[in-house]
Amino acid sequence: MKKILLAALAVTALTACRKDDKNDNKQEEKVSKIVGMWQPTKDIIVDGANGAILESEDASDCYKKTRVEFTSDNKMISTAFALVTNGDCEKQEYNGTYEYNETEKKLTVTINGNTKEGEVYEISDTELKIVGNEEDKNGDGVLDKYIEVYKRK
Repeated sequence: MKKILLAALAVTALTACRKDDKNDNKQEEKVSKIVGMWQPTKDIIVDGANGAILESEDASDCYKKTRVEFTSDNKMISTAFALVTNGDCEKQEYNGTYEYNETEKKLTVTINGNTKEGEVYEISDTELKIVGNEEDKNGDGVLDKYIEVYKRK
């Protein structure tokens, strides 16, 4: 469940803006980069002091089946897969809502009344990096970032 909520946090809320097109009075909608379907690819740990990658691990074949969708109307739909104790790849589905503040890089996801807030470390047209946890992995006294990396599907 924690991985699913983190996955959901990885994907962010849409802040839609409208502006008038002076030429033909059509309205254009600016869509947040977080809107779309995302697939986990790997986990990385980034040094909090200098941004260097301390560790990188590819997502398991099971977890790579996971899809997280952020819609333009602030809905989050997740079909998540995780390895269970007996080695099976178990499917779970989650629906919720999200808010994404692009300026502050804050993603807030609510699923079944549980709200979690997280940080979008980086987002592009093809890749999304969400901070799942912070902990001093290398013992230098600075919190390092545990990041889930997703690619757009």
